[in-house]
Amino acid sequence: MIALNAGLIVTLLLGGVWTWRSIDVGFFPASRRRMIPWDLGEILFSFLLILVVPQLLLLILKSAGFFVRWYGENPTAENHVLAIRCGLWAESLAAPFAVVLILGWLAVRGTRPWQVGLTTWRFGPSLAAGTLAWWLLTPAVFLINVAVIWLYTIVLKTESAKHPLQELAMSQAGSMEWVLIVFLAVVKAPFEEEFLFRGLLLPWLAERWWSAPLAWCAALIVAALLGPGWMPVIFSGVIGLPLLLVCLRKDMLRTPFLAIFGSSLLFAVAHSNVWPTPIPLFFLGLGLGYLMQRTRSLVAPITLHALFNSVSTILMLSGLTDKF
Repeated sequence: MIALNAGLIVTLLLGGVWTWRSIDVGFFPASRRRMIPWDLGEILFSFLLILVVPQLLLLILKSAGFFVRWYGENPTAENHVLAIRCGLWAESLAAPFAVVLILGWLAVRGTRPWQVGLTTWRFGPSLAAGTLAWWLLTPAVFLINVAVIWLYTIVLKTESAKHPLQELAMSQAGSMEWVLIVFLAVVKAPFEEEFLFRGLLLPWLAERWWSAPLAWCAALIVAALLGPGWMPVIFSGVIGLPLLLVCLRKDMLRTPFLAIFGSSLLFAVAHSNVWPTPIPLFFLGLGLGYLMQRTRSLVAPITLHALFNSVSTILMLSGLTDKF
């Protein structure tokens, strides 16, 4: 417990130092229009690779007998906890392969890393902007999360779903599994999700005013596929309906705002399997999208996302999430 509290204090201090050193630094460069050489097909292909590569690697590890040597048996549908343990390995080992494959495919199609936000340009100000946004957004998002869970558990008498990593943490995860949990939460998820939602999807949506209804329809489909019941679909419909109405009057809001709104909604419903997590994550996604749109770099949103997940992981390790 002392080590966990010390880690939280160090994280807060680092955020404070970066914020203090950057008070007199202009966080955001002048807004500029970027060329988007990738299309919707390449975006969908990238999302597909992120989903398929871990499953292929899981089959390879099973066939090679890795899980039998490590756990004594292969994962089965009946052993839910073991399936999560084995999934940790597949997700962790597949992450670099999936990213390299996507970057390679995009390079062949004419896209360079800096065009999707993978650049060191204005690295310091972007890092400071992400840290400052973390200080401002994290308390608000956590308060929304606590309020939503309270509504479900106390008012509606419904138990909220637990994240698979939280389920594993509650079942006495081993030391190596804790390393994988931290890697997935603090490194893999921030990089992959920001690369997909803010690096590829957001700029593409920002180039098209009709992206608003497209994002809304896609969110409804994803919520129906991943969600437990109809609540994620209802949430997507209620939140996304303004997108459809506003896009009928293109002069009311700028297209980048609609793109941030749409990408945030898709980012939120992608976590529908852990309902009602998408509700607070939607507001986090708005902050992440704004950072990407203003800094033109993935450094700021990845920083915010990683710091946010680090706090969530520390709370999970401390057992505080069980009290929400």
